[in-house]
Amino acid sequence: MMPLGTRVLAKKTVSALTVQFLSFCRQLIMVTQSGKTKRRILEAACALFAERGFKPVTTRMVAEATGVRHGTVHYHFKSKKDLYVAVFRQIFSFDNALTYDVLLEREPIVFQSPSGKAYAIYRIVSDFFHRFLDLNSRWERRLILRELFEHSPVFHTILEEIFMAESNKMKEFYHLLVPDATDVDAHLWAHLPDAQLLSHMTQESILESFHNQVFVDELKHKVAKITARSMISLIDLPIPDILK
Repeated sequence: MMPLGTRVLAKKTVSALTVQFLSFCRQLIMVTQSGKTKRRILEAACALFAERGFKPVTTRMVAEATGVRHGTVHYHFKSKKDLYVAVFRQIFSFDNALTYDVLLEREPIVFQSPSGKAYAIYRIVSDFFHRFLDLNSRWERRLILRELFEHSPVFHTILEEIFMAESNKMKEFYHLLVPDATDVDAHLWAHLPDAQLLSHMTQESILESFHNQVFVDELKHKVAKITARSMISLIDLPIPDILK
């Protein structure tokens, strides 16, 4: 039998561990709930900003739309500008985005032949279009367009930190494919997907009014393919069979 002193010490140890575990669980629940509240605030803010624009929306309106206290919004975001930028970061925070550096790390052999490079362009451009045109919320697409055409006070922050990040990846990709290319050529090539995407997004609501969703989805795939084929042709790589 375990000595009395040892048993008392064991009970105290178990009790202390139990208290620590319960404290950890409470903290985990609080963090989880806080994360859920933050996401709800971002979703409500996205809808309001998309519908009304930056200036008319207040953090109090966001709090009311979310169903939380006004102070809760400012607990997560210092100001309306911070909240607005955070909405865009949330929109552009894609999981498993296929950029050239990700593909290069996963499948380096793809970049060792002209046909492999061409197919890499197709895969990356297709992923780019699908990520932005498959956004779950129509408010997200609407907010992106509103910001591009109406420029909020934090437009330059969003442009440099968020919008340009994708284009800069494309420019790096171009220089990898064409090492002696000029920055001007890289810039123009990198922005081809942006231009096509913007054109499609501005027409999407009109298309949905006159055509069914199947037609709109098929058109989306065709636009991605046309863009990829153009980008491949511009650097004289062979067109993959899937694009012929």
